[in-house]
Amino acid sequence: ANFPLLKERCAGCIVAVTSMLAKKNVNIATMQVYRSAKGQQAVMVVECDQLIPEDGIVWLAGVEGVQKVTYFPGLTA
Repeated sequence: ANFPLLKERCAGCIVAVTSMLAKKNVNIATMQVYRSAKGQQAVMVVECDQLIPEDGIVWLAGVEGVQKVTYFPGLTA
């Protein structure tokens, strides 16, 4: 499993992230979004079944409203 961690504050960020993962054929195992209040900064944690290609991580970092992307590629067997 691998985990991109996004700090974001924008309408449409969730659909942007999930659409990109679908286009890269990356399956979402779990996804959680946290925020303290409406209109405040949110944190999205996505666990995926496949590695996310590097160009996908770079693209995520460039999405308007995304403040930070942290990627944990997970452990390999």
